[in-house]
Amino acid sequence: MRPDSPRPSRTRRRRGWPGRPVTWCRPQKNHTSLTDQQLGHGGYQIYTTFDKKKVSALATSVTAMEQKHLDPQYRSADKDVQVGAASIDPSTGAIVALYGGPGWNKGHWTDNADATGVPVGSTFKPVDLAAALDHGAVFSPGQPAAPVTPDSKFDGDDGITIKNRQGQELPDPKDPTGLLHQRNDVSTKWGYITLRKAMEQSVNTPYVQLGEYVGYDNVEGEALKAGLLRTSLQYDTPGFYIGTSTPSAIRMADVYATFDDGGIQHEPYSVTKVVADGRQLPGFDKPKGTTAMPASTADTVTDVLRGVVEHGTGTNAQALGRPAAGKTGTTDDYKSAWFIGYTPQLTTAVSMFKEDPKNAGLQSMQGVGGYAKVFGADMPTEVWTGYMTAALRGQPVQQFPPAPQLDQSTDEYGAPSPTPSATAAQSTPPATPTAPATPSPTTAPCRGHGKHCVSPSPTDTAGTTAGTGGGLLGGTTGGNTPPSSTPTTSTPAPTSVRGGP
Repeated sequence: MRPDSPRPSRTRRRRGWPGRPVTWCRPQKNHTSLTDQQLGHGGYQIYTTFDKKKVSALATSVTAMEQKHLDPQYRSADKDVQVGAASIDPSTGAIVALYGGPGWNKGHWTDNADATGVPVGSTFKPVDLAAALDHGAVFSPGQPAAPVTPDSKFDGDDGITIKNRQGQELPDPKDPTGLLHQRNDVSTKWGYITLRKAMEQSVNTPYVQLGEYVGYDNVEGEALKAGLLRTSLQYDTPGFYIGTSTPSAIRMADVYATFDDGGIQHEPYSVTKVVADGRQLPGFDKPKGTTAMPASTADTVTDVLRGVVEHGTGTNAQALGRPAAGKTGTTDDYKSAWFIGYTPQLTTAVSMFKEDPKNAGLQSMQGVGGYAKVFGADMPTEVWTGYMTAALRGQPVQQFPPAPQLDQSTDEYGAPSPTPSATAAQSTPPATPTAPATPSPTTAPCRGHGKHCVSPSPTDTAGTTAGTGGGLLGGTTGGNTPPSSTPTTSTPAPTSVRGGP
């Protein structure tokens, strides 16, 4: 289907136009009673949300990155490298651009933008943080959940053991000690660092421990409300909190769009109207947004992700030249690399991985592009920046809402005692030792919603506000109804994730 213009359906061949995916041009089954057999007969005019210029800009950015870095004839490591990307209007959920691969005319038949099976790595950490803001964390057995903020301090050292809510150290049968020793990408002695710093530098240990203290059910629930599908989520393992799950680029863009739109989740969609025999078919109304989390939670996550771009692993995204928030993600053995980022008016996810079409299974990207280690901060961010620059050209610079002022936070037990003027409290240690667990700016803030707030410049702005809602830190969470979507068919593999930059 062509974006912005109708064309009789050719769904029998599922091709689309060269270099563009076709799956999301088809009416989604949760929107209509149309059957595949009916669509296969053709004769339908399908109108989509795709912006032709943005679709072209995304493909152009991928091609530019590949031409700059990849040369399969010269460097064997560059063979079979693939990219998937999705771009969403955060105020509506409308998919404005996709990149699913080079196209059927080049022998690529799958849609990398909608494919599951590629672990998301550290791009999942913002979900952990959102769940902690909404639900708090149980630092000591039998104690109620204590409030957590980005200023809460956790042990960031490499190789520490991880405890569950019962105070038990998690097991690892493969470790000589029998206990899990969580790894970071580097052996830096961070000591106790804030969750904000850990997000900026993509340090794993604080977020694995945070996830265990918040609880799998709470983090999973936050992910579902934000837009992920249950079938793409990993089961209850420590790696879950640093991205062993395998959502599609479309779904990860949707989660970050939820942060971008102040906690309002919109089901991603691409079909706006279907006409058959001169008659418009019913069932294609724009999905309504639902409250996934308080605005204060979403805006706090956005503020932390702005720090990733300004001070952390996402600094390459500063080339966009306007306020942006985002997160890098890299998995063990460098089998996948992500960058997901957004401005107030556009959210885009880019994934990169390597897979031989004849032999299913992700391969290490070490050496790809001449990089000894392939991080989300490099080639995926380059695709994101190139596309976003073109997609937003001529559009006004918008500012994010100022970060809300949060109440008292709690540090993990063992963190240095705060000064008398500090607001953070320290958790209480368990009463008795426990045995290891058995295996098992100056302008009005812009939030989307069709508003256009123009700032004189893309500089950072300071300021606080009480925010709306607040979860554990004040207010109510509102309606938290998980989205109903058609499940994907793949099953996430229990791979480990280092979650590097």
